[in-house]
Formats: sequence, C-alpha cells, structure tokens
Amino acid sequence: MCLLFESIKVINGVVCNKDYHAARIRRAQQSLFGKSSGTVLEQVKIPCNLKPDTVYKLRITYDTKIREYSFSEYHPKSISSLQCVVDNHISYSHKFEDRSRIQILFSRKGQADDIVILKNGLVTDSSYTNLAFLKKGKWYTPDTPLLPGSKRAFYLNKGKLEETRITLENLKSFEGVCLINAFLDLSMDRLIPVGKIKMPD
Repeated sequence: MCLLFESIKVINGVVCNKDYHAARIRRAQQSLFGKSSGTVLEQVKIPCNLKPDTVYKLRITYDTKIREYSFSEYHPKSISSLQCVVDNHISYSHKFEDRSRIQILFSRKGQADDIVILKNGLVTDSSYTNLAFLKKGKWYTPDTPLLPGSKRAFYLNKGKLEETRITLENLKSFEGVCLINAFLDLSMDRLIPVGKIKMPD
C-alpha cells in the first residue's frame, strides 16, 4: 500500500491552515483507498514542550490511517534562482512519500537553487512548492500544478491568487515568481525576478 505524507505548519500550539490540510488528506484517502478516516489530524497530539513563537513542521505519514508523525523546527531554504527542467510524463497528483522522480529532476538544477518543472510546455511546480507569478500587481498561479497545495487553495479561495495558463513561451511576460507552500506565504520580499529563471537546455 502506498504511503503519503503531509507537512503542516505549527506555531504556538496552533495547526495552521488545518481545514485545507484535512481536506487534502480526505481527498487522497478517498481517491486511493476508496474511503477516508476523516480523523487523521485529530489523532495528532501537540507536545507541550514546543518553543513559543517558533515555527515547527508537523510531518504526518499515513495511508488509511496515521503511520507516524513528528515535529521538527522549520528553517526555510534560501532560493534565489531557478532552472526549468522538462518531464512530459511526470505525475504527482497526491503527496506521496516516493518522490524519486522529482529528485531526479532536482538533480538537473545545475547552479540554480531549485527547479521549475515543465510538462508538455506548461509550467507546473517547483520541486517542493507551488508557484505564484507577479504581473502588474496581481498574483497568478499555473492552472496545471502537479500537486495543488493547501496554501495555494487558501489564496485562491481568498481571491489573492488567480489561476491562469502559464507556458514556457509566456513565462517572461511576468515580473517574477514567489514559491508558496504550507510554510511560505505570498511575499514581495521573496520574489525571484523572472530573469533568474533559466530556460531548459
């Protein structure tokens, strides 16, 4: 049976974006196993010794039920450049533990800090985040993500992000890109200029 995982931000004992994570877990269980336990996050006990005002990563491994979970302090990566890589057959519709294909693509990043995965000429995700592109003060996200993330769903529902078709050809029409996931918010402070995105070899 395939294992999945969920990475969730926890700070001051609060599970952030809880409903969106729970919804993704339910969808994955229903799709892969034909049923959902519906109580995965409720089974997690927050340790009482977590440091205040410190971001923790709650990592849950599960299939039809939780197999294990752990807490660790979260430290963001510094990403300032991206390499486009092409894989027209990759599929990562659920957050599987097996990320071997993504790791192979990541190994092709060259001197860049991370990758932008292109599938059939369309922009999808980085190796571990969804993408938000800036144009004239508005944020756009590809309508072809490999894995629709919880933070992406949150911003779409709040109207702060809009889906659009982003291709290799129109990539340069945007001003820059921001990497977003459960721990990384939309922020001009982390905007990577589009000139720092290297086209595929």
